[in-house]
Amino acid sequence: MRTTVQDPVGLVTALLEDIKESGQQKSRYVLRLQPVLATCKAHLDHITKTSRRVLSEYSDCPDKGTRYQIVNRVRHNEQVKKAPLMSEMIEVVRQVKPHWVPDLREPQVVLMIDVLHNISCVSLLKGYYEYKK
Repeated sequence: MRTTVQDPVGLVTALLEDIKESGQQKSRYVLRLQPVLATCKAHLDHITKTSRRVLSEYSDCPDKGTRYQIVNRVRHNEQVKKAPLMSEMIEVVRQVKPHWVPDLREPQVVLMIDVLHNISCVSLLKGYYEYKK
């Protein structure tokens, strides 16, 4: 499935900002929206390559001292395991963004990897816990 939205992150952020400011949710499932920047096959090498590309294109935060967290969800897939995926993603972030600092309490950016069946979705979410329900 393709979309013509140029900036899915900006769209979702604008929707969530509106909810935060007004205090009213205008749609029933809007809190389940997650902007996906790239999709790929659910194999570790494809996920690594796609994550590397998404991280290298990301310039929304300054490189120095940006706090990040990696969140991965693997559902209905027996080939991709959480632990190897996490260690591979840590290595990718270290290579592409060496000045980023891991932070599990208050990250500025969350690298979200969702694996569902045979598809993987890669997202970079700024202020993830700020907008989380």
